[in-house]
Amino acid sequence: AEPDVQGSGVHYGVQIMGLGRLLKNGDPALKGFEIQAVKSSDSKIYKYVTGRFADRKSAEAHMQVVRKSFPEAFLVKVEGTSVRRLR
Repeated sequence: AEPDVQGSGVHYGVQIMGLGRLLKNGDPALKGFEIQAVKSSDSKIYKYVTGRFADRKSAEAHMQVVRKSFPEAFLVKVEGTSVRRLR
């Protein structure tokens, strides 16, 4: 499956990694998570975001699961090609 690159709209998710190359869903590095690869035009890094939630609370719940596989994962807000880390 092709990753969903630069979807539209605003949503919350969990960033698992940032890489300079594009991975496809199903890549072993993703440990079974479905991802959306987001890259802004001024960046060479793809940000890999799992989950697509309308609210922050749902994304936070998902993050607890993701952190079992990716301890460094963190909450993000995705707006078009912008991925912003949330505190």
